[in-house]
Amino acid sequence: MRSTITQFKNQSVWALIGLTIITATVYFPFWLRRQSRILSENLPEQPIPGWFFPVAITLTILSLGWSVPEVLTDDAPWAIAVGKLLTRADLIFTIVWIFKVRNRLNTLLEASASDKNWFGAVWTFLFGIFYLQFKLNRQHES
Repeated sequence: MRSTITQFKNQSVWALIGLTIITATVYFPFWLRRQSRILSENLPEQPIPGWFFPVAITLTILSLGWSVPEVLTDDAPWAIAVGKLLTRADLIFTIVWIFKVRNRLNTLLEASASDKNWFGAVWTFLFGIFYLQFKLNRQHES
């Protein structure tokens, strides 16, 4: 288990928050892709599909960039509706991917709900990649 956990980057959660703010969440898919690759190498029977990254990055960029058409159309109702749809699709897809990573981390670490190594669902939902990185950092320390 120790050699497996060292494959994951020990990164400051504050740095992760900073990168997320600076990139307006575009960093999320890159972080998830890095973790997914490590997990897929270690759990070949449960790979996270490679197409997740291009879909996630496309949804993130489209949802961020959709403000331009909204402004150009004077906030037309259809433009606002498309913007909301893109934002929700991006959010849902990201949450699904985060939970796929969480589930595989629990499998890889052979953690059960009673273990301190367990990646909890509520914390994962509330804090996403920040919580996962925090728990990975704790694994590195122990």
